[in-house]
Amino acid sequence: MLRARYDAPTMAAMRDPLPVPARGAAPDGGTLVVIPALNEAASIGSVVAAARAALPAAVVLVIDDGSTDETASAAAAAGAEILRLPFNCGIGAAVQAGLRFAIEHRAGLIARLDADGQHNPADLGTLAATI
Repeated sequence: MLRARYDAPTMAAMRDPLPVPARGAAPDGGTLVVIPALNEAASIGSVVAAARAALPAAVVLVIDDGSTDETASAAAAAGAEILRLPFNCGIGAAVQAGLRFAIEHRAGLIARLDADGQHNPADLGTLAATI
């Protein structure tokens, strides 16, 4: 399971490989829940906790898109792995970084949630069972 935090000193080109976390990646074929977040400290903890409850074996990856609040620490405290972008790159780039991470680490199933709770994390179990 992912347990390392990554802080990018500079934004790498999107074609460059993402770093391998110090403790490894999700096993081949595992499930990765991608949650892009920008200044969502108030809601991210409950979203991560609910995602982990819905899919306990999944890795929950929060892409911190240059937040200036405590989004990353709140997500980590709830059990998420963190991929930090060095500055706000926008929702598209944050999602793309999460999807690239999933592909590079050979995730078998990728789900995406919003950090503000717009998507119900409890639905992840039904989604995974359907696929």
